[in-house]
Amino acid sequence: ACKGDLVAFLDLIMEKGYAFEPDPDNCVILQDRFCDELIGNVTIIPEAVSKLDGEVSFYTAVFDATARQGRNRYAAKRCGNLLGHDANFTELTDSITVPSVTLDTYFKDKQLDFIKLDVEGAEWDVFRGATNLLKDRDILWQVEFHYDKDWEQRNMLYDLGYNIFDLDYKKLSKSDSRPYQAFLSKKEELL
Repeated sequence: ACKGDLVAFLDLIMEKGYAFEPDPDNCVILQDRFCDELIGNVTIIPEAVSKLDGEVSFYTAVFDATARQGRNRYAAKRCGNLLGHDANFTELTDSITVPSVTLDTYFKDKQLDFIKLDVEGAEWDVFRGATNLLKDRDILWQVEFHYDKDWEQRNMLYDLGYNIFDLDYKKLSKSDSRPYQAFLSKKEELL
């Protein structure tokens, strides 16, 4: 969830939502933003989402928070991922140990119809921890696919019955190149 910008947008249209954020400082921002009597439909989960339940290393990079926070009281102080590098494949050396949960575990007994997934390149680990959700439910996913080198794993999604659509709702073929953002659905058409 980072600092919750997308959560704030979705909060306007959802009945109940869940925001996962492993960074403790960003969780404070999320609690400040969404734990209000008027905005009571977002549950903040201070955990990483991964392929396993337990603990994982969460690698972080510090933003120039001073300039950002002057403009926005909800400015995130750090961003990070479970992979240990940033988008330019620069190694991140700062890490903290955080609790981790799979989507299969967390949503085993909860109603769910939409998942927004942006985990800075660790999306395939999240999918591995959500194979029961992917297999047994028809959930609409909006996913950021970060790396070309990981795109070969897309057959996992097709094998579980999902189709991949670009943001113009065009269904992609199995040979299409990686979209940065996409929808996943078991439906043949989104509109």
